[in-house]
Amino acid sequence: QPSQPVLSLVKWGGNSRFAAIEPNKLVKIPLGINPTEAACLPETYLTAFQVLHLGQSVKVRYDKSSLCGKSILIVGSMANNMGKAIIELALHGGVANIYATAKQKHWKTLISFGVMPLSPEPNDWITRLEGTIDLVLASNGGLREDITPIHFRALRPKTGRLIMCGRRVVGN
Repeated sequence: QPSQPVLSLVKWGGNSRFAAIEPNKLVKIPLGINPTEAACLPETYLTAFQVLHLGQSVKVRYDKSSLCGKSILIVGSMANNMGKAIIELALHGGVANIYATAKQKHWKTLISFGVMPLSPEPNDWITRLEGTIDLVLASNGGLREDITPIHFRALRPKTGRLIMCGRRVVGN
């Protein structure tokens, strides 16, 4: 409806005062949600969605059971909002197990989300998880926790994937 706040992803001109966008490419912003805050959602949640579904066909990625039975490990899960977005979308996609590295002060929060918290030190948990993880996701752009060869050992042989989101600011 005219004057109703909406969101859309556009290739260019997103900061324009007026834009011509097909109605089926718009998402309504529910009443009571601050439009300024809502504008931040597509970046975080769309990125999280793409990270979780990288390499899946269009038909599979939009299926409610797209991640059914998978096990994921989120490295640095509490470093930014991306970790929480990945958790929410993974649960919605039917993930069987979510493990997340974080400082112990965040473990209670992770447990409340249905996540198994792990130490940031991979030597503390690798013997339990070796060869069992479908996706290792490094969601923290600054990489406060480095990915090491030990993280690769957590992946299922031949089918497991490591996906890094963001970029290193310093270091190798």
